[in-house]
Amino acid sequence: MYQIIKAKYLQNNLVQLCLILSSMLLVNPVWADSLYSKKQKQFFHNRVLQFDIAENGSRFAFDQEPVDEDGMPAYGGEFITEGYLYPYGFLNNQEGVNPDGSPTYPDQVLGRWICRGWHIGQGAKTETGPWVITNQYFDLGEKYGQLSLTTEGYELVDQNVSITRAITGGTGKYSRTRGDSSQQLLGFNESLGVNIRVRLRPYR
Repeated sequence: MYQIIKAKYLQNNLVQLCLILSSMLLVNPVWADSLYSKKQKQFFHNRVLQFDIAENGSRFAFDQEPVDEDGMPAYGGEFITEGYLYPYGFLNNQEGVNPDGSPTYPDQVLGRWICRGWHIGQGAKTETGPWVITNQYFDLGEKYGQLSLTTEGYELVDQNVSITRAITGGTGKYSRTRGDSSQQLLGFNESLGVNIRVRLRPYR
């Protein structure tokens, strides 16, 4: 008789526990989402994307004002530019884009890169620290916008110095993605565009 009562007691407690957990998931979706986020962070932990970026200097366009006395972008000047994504570690400082704007190694191009933003610091004459704050768009699919990631943050004028940026979203399997990236300036290519090395760590 005692064993029957004990079994019913444990069964009732188990049912109550299940009801409590279910109500927490339904009433507090933020709590449930936090568990999902932790699981996804762990799942995506080793899925790091790495690229060398070669900016196409012929596609760099900036506002007519404000500019400095040499006609170069000053603080607050807006711009947009494009480039090519290459395998990580593939480029040296002077490679990636030909003087006419075409890719030096078209068979190695992994995707398209678009960058837009504003000059800060001393504009184009900044000698150290952040010189622009930007949105970078990594277009990785066969069709425009099919598979992409975006990052936001500072870019440094100092070469071979890393800075962290935020991953703010994407499309395809990277929709609702967050995370961070690190990037460093390698130098300038033949088109007078920058060469950049990036590591992106996305998670959902």
